[in-house]
Amino acid sequence: MHFRDRTNKFLKQYEKIWTGLLCFCTLSMFFMNFEQPYMKIDFFTLTILFAALYYVDRKIDTIEHDNHLLRVASFFIAFLWLLSKGFEIDNTTQHLFHSPIQIFKSFLYVVGAAHLINRVGSVFHELITTQNIPCIVPFKNLRLFIFWFAMMLIVWTPHTIISHPASMECDAWDSLYQYFGRAEFTAHHPPFFTVLLGWFASFGLSSGNINTAFFMWTLLQTIICSAIMGYVFVCMSETLQAPRWLLIFSFIIAAVSPFYTCYVTTIVKDTLYSFAVLLYLVELVYMHINWERYWNCIGHVCLFCFSNIIVMLFRHNGKYIIYAMTIYVAIKCIRNKTGLQKKYIARGLVLLILPLLLSYGILNAIIAQYHVTIQEGESMREALSIPLQQSARYAKYYSDETPEEEKAVIDRVIDYYALAGVYEPEISDPVKSRFHYYATKEDWMNYFIVWFQQFLRHPFTYIGATINQNYCLIYPQRVNSRFYYSTYVDYFYDHDFMDEMGAAQEMTFSDANNARIELYKLLHSLPITGAFSNIAVYNIIVVYLMIFCITDRKKDFLWILLPIVLSDLVVLAGPAIYDNIRYALPVVYAVPLALTYFIYISRADKR
Repeated sequence: MHFRDRTNKFLKQYEKIWTGLLCFCTLSMFFMNFEQPYMKIDFFTLTILFAALYYVDRKIDTIEHDNHLLRVASFFIAFLWLLSKGFEIDNTTQHLFHSPIQIFKSFLYVVGAAHLINRVGSVFHELITTQNIPCIVPFKNLRLFIFWFAMMLIVWTPHTIISHPASMECDAWDSLYQYFGRAEFTAHHPPFFTVLLGWFASFGLSSGNINTAFFMWTLLQTIICSAIMGYVFVCMSETLQAPRWLLIFSFIIAAVSPFYTCYVTTIVKDTLYSFAVLLYLVELVYMHINWERYWNCIGHVCLFCFSNIIVMLFRHNGKYIIYAMTIYVAIKCIRNKTGLQKKYIARGLVLLILPLLLSYGILNAIIAQYHVTIQEGESMREALSIPLQQSARYAKYYSDETPEEEKAVIDRVIDYYALAGVYEPEISDPVKSRFHYYATKEDWMNYFIVWFQQFLRHPFTYIGATINQNYCLIYPQRVNSRFYYSTYVDYFYDHDFMDEMGAAQEMTFSDANNARIELYKLLHSLPITGAFSNIAVYNIIVVYLMIFCITDRKKDFLWILLPIVLSDLVVLAGPAIYDNIRYALPVVYAVPLALTYFIYISRADKR
């Protein structure tokens, strides 16, 4: 304790110098060049920016927020940023540590990044715990919903019309390819989505133009997403009494961010899935506000069941989120003080299990009706994306030192001798394509023994494989965007099929549609809209909220964050995040609501 007091006294005495050094490291971090000995900006501009940063940092010193957990997390995230910087250069970290000067630059980078993350976290905590005067809304109940619903329609519908007949993702065409019998109907894509899209397409073909059906899909999707978003804003503004700044800012982001405007107008399974996760989170918030009243409200229960079903049917890995949350809600229902009556507990458990049964009933009916092929081992292939990618990276860099016996063991579950050639650091699909479906349980047991032995030899190779594929989740300096701009997907493997279906090769409003895509690119590069069109920013906010709910002793709030964290884990175990931002949309859409709920319970605690 004496040592700690002396340290604090020393830091206080030389506070200005210490702040200046940290600001220098932070500024250096932004313009650090690991490929050249010089900085990415001239010294004069750097000096001006240093003076401005130092002034702002001294102002932040007035905020009293001594959070040790935040400091630790800041250094951890900063180190991940450093590794991401190396992977961004050449998919390795050799530029970071190959010489003493590079090690010194890496040290400056980590210190500067940690200081930045810590300072932003302190300001963020001050903002959400003090600047939270509720916004006064002019409407109540149904009128308030109609207002927000209409506002979302107003800002999103022009994008839907300009993208007429529809922007489509490649997987949507692959689903139609299977539905119309051009390929075996498998469960690779969610069968429910395939059949639903197939019905729309069949209606379009019967009416003479499949593009009409595509436009109907996007128009209906826009209406559904607007309704869910309107419902979210009702919850934020009326129930949670969100601060004015947060409510306005959330609406602006939803109105202009390509994460919303692009995907609401695109035929892709992830859009409705992501909004279903958002709807589920809203119901979870209402559930926590008044547990007993919630289960007596038929409207809330119906929306809860509906969101459960859509999440499970529109993405295979959605079931893992629902399973985990169902267990939590069941435990909460049993332990709740108002739930001691057997009748109450039984009703709650039935309402929890009912959506699961309905989902499985619908899915099995589709599988039986359309003779859907479920490839044995497919679920294992998807679940083992991380270890298979790690084995591929090991094969690429350490094949020469790998014993033939280990190669033979790995080759029984995946084509080992092709791994080094097909390995791509940012996507695991090429590796998984070499998966052996016929591998036995004994083969897999032997594989994991070898996998663990290789991990012990070169652990950073395994860690590097996972970080290299997923660093976009936490590293904000890597631009990660994907826009869908046409009905006719050039990179789909069978153009003859799209021609036969009558897919529009030119968009109806081609000039306006091109301008729409250019606008999305511009918004991705602008200061505010660009930041909130970056998945790393949302994940850093989630980390901040997790830290604050622990340090501020709001541990129950962690369960509200659980669907968001599970969504991130699904992405982490998935095939790719770079150039596939659609997988992380549930996180993007859920963060404003989670932030509002944190402010709500903070305000309630003060009362």
